[in-house]
Amino acid sequence: MNKSDLIQVAAAKTGLSQQQARECLDAFLGAIGKEMKDGGEVVITDFGRFFTKKMPQRTVTLPDGRSSVVLERENVKFKAFQNMKLYNVKY
Repeated sequence: MNKSDLIQVAAAKTGLSQQQARECLDAFLGAIGKEMKDGGEVVITDFGRFFTKKMPQRTVTLPDGRSSVVLERENVKFKAFQNMKLYNVKY
């Protein structure tokens, strides 16, 4: 399932137009992205948790044998809750 599929399902389930559903999804994803950029975390009850994890600087070996340095950065991670409820959605 991709973003277009999510928009179609949301529009069908809520009675919104596809444009309104797209705006809602964009706002939702934008809010998660902003929180991740600010270093916070987002917890969605019965679903999971989005958070950032700092990856330290490291040296890697390239296929041709040369070494390269990968700089420190933060990655966005998602951890599904163990008791995640799978909702019975009829399309």
